[in-house]
Amino acid sequence: MEKSKLVEQLRHVIEETSSFCSGLGIDLTKIQTTYGFERVRLIDDAVDAILVNDESKRKYMSLAGSIVMIYRSILPDPAAGEFYPKQALFAILAEKIRSMVKEADISGVMKAVDELLDNSISTEGYVIHQPLEPSETEHLVDLSRIDFEALKTRFEKGRKHIETQKLRSEINLKLVQIVRLNKVRTNYLDKFQKMIDEYNSSSYNVETFFARLVEFAQELLDTLKKEKLVLDWRKRQQSRAVVRLSIEEILDRLPRSYTPELYQHKCDLLYQHIYDSYFGQGQSIYSNQNIFIPANIVE
Repeated sequence: MEKSKLVEQLRHVIEETSSFCSGLGIDLTKIQTTYGFERVRLIDDAVDAILVNDESKRKYMSLAGSIVMIYRSILPDPAAGEFYPKQALFAILAEKIRSMVKEADISGVMKAVDELLDNSISTEGYVIHQPLEPSETEHLVDLSRIDFEALKTRFEKGRKHIETQKLRSEINLKLVQIVRLNKVRTNYLDKFQKMIDEYNSSSYNVETFFARLVEFAQELLDTLKKEKLVLDWRKRQQSRAVVRLSIEEILDRLPRSYTPELYQHKCDLLYQHIYDSYFGQGQSIYSNQNIFIPANIVE
């Protein structure tokens, strides 16, 4: 595309973005003409306004992304200089939002879980997965470290949409980690997504949304404390070996018509089923759902 057309396109997108921000009560001119701590405060206020809901957040990030992309396409043409102050400000706001929206893709995780469930009941049997190594769990989000009382105080005295987004991001990351380790916990993902959808549809305000997030986080934390996300018998090689040996001893009673290869195959299937389904401390998927042992294990 010719540079002149890119310049006009950039001017149009900047005007659209400026109008969008004005509609949210953001005074871009004031931000650009203010310096020091006051400028920082105004930028934070602008971010808080943009985070009013997901639609607003997505629209702004899309517009800002277009501005940066077109601006870079114009460089190093001197015509780009006209737009530097505005594009720089929009880029700063976008980066501030990006830094606090630390959300993994829930839809991607749900798709992977669905595929895993499909594989688990297929005629091919279970795929044997190795337990997570310690290095893979070092960076898990720890909800127990959140000071909820301090969080509530910051919410009441500060920028409510920013504090809500931060808490939401922490919960989101934790939920994704949970489901990757224990697919039965997709019910929490469903509940979390429902809250987000209801907030975005204006079913309740940010104060109610924040309160529900706090309640949900404490409920989730309580569940994790009771069940232990990474469960003891699955963490220890010796415990896993004992479970495997018990399975082999029980299935060794199968009729002698079973070949050694088929016997080992059934042992593999049953071990994986138990690994996926029994969480220790008397907990299992059968406590929560009507799920049956796949037929290919017992046939």
